[in-house]
Amino acid sequence: GNPRAAAIREQLTTLAKAGLELHCQIVVCPNLNDGAELKQTVAELAQLYPAVASVAAVPVGLTKFRDHLIPLIPFNKKSALDLLKWAQEQQQVFRQHLGCTFFHISDEFYVLTGQEVPPAEYYDGFPQLENGVGLIRQFLDNLTLLPPLMPREKESRIIMITGSAAAKTVQCLANWCNQFPGFNAQVKVATNNFWGSSVTTAGLLTAQDVLSCLQSCLPADYIFLPAAMFSTEGLTLDDWTLAQMEHAAGTALRIASLPEDVWYGLVERSEDHD
Repeated sequence: GNPRAAAIREQLTTLAKAGLELHCQIVVCPNLNDGAELKQTVAELAQLYPAVASVAAVPVGLTKFRDHLIPLIPFNKKSALDLLKWAQEQQQVFRQHLGCTFFHISDEFYVLTGQEVPPAEYYDGFPQLENGVGLIRQFLDNLTLLPPLMPREKESRIIMITGSAAAKTVQCLANWCNQFPGFNAQVKVATNNFWGSSVTTAGLLTAQDVLSCLQSCLPADYIFLPAAMFSTEGLTLDDWTLAQMEHAAGTALRIASLPEDVWYGLVERSEDHD
């Protein structure tokens, strides 16, 4: 662990006094820092508002590489639902007293419990997107804004690769595409063989994971990969570029983050399919 972690309260106070705006993340581990510990943590961070502008709770992610590490357990549906119910109560209190939600729950908790994500106004402008808070809501709301696709005489087969955590959300986009004549969109879930099958987020997929998934998908007219699996330098976690993946797959691949990315990808080649 971090030997300086014990001083985090003092460090945050110093940053707050310096006039910095802070957005904090709590990695919640069942039976370790949940329950009373989590309540105390959130309460202490709320005392630093508005310098601490938002706090996100995310579930601990466990890979298959756990040898000689402290034993941790993942969230299950019940423990995630207990946390979510408590968090929603806290959000109501914060919205009443602070005028904002302040304490946010990552999308993974909603996926695990099968609960619907809250409306956009609960995300306070989405300051915690990079921590996986509000991605589903942003995706679904953007989907409602898409212009219709022009019908095609020749069917276009569309493959959307993602992790299992986002599969239900991405399926909404596939269903939207399929309402238009000439479009056959399917969602394919790539198993994370590198970190372990318990890792379900699209952002932690490797090129090898995706290429393995693609073996059962080809041929296809369009293949969209999650943008989150690429770094700002354009590399996957196993150091592949998109061009290298295209060469290995023997077909063109496209990167998409939001529904409009898929829409533009389909529209820009529409002349080829008229």
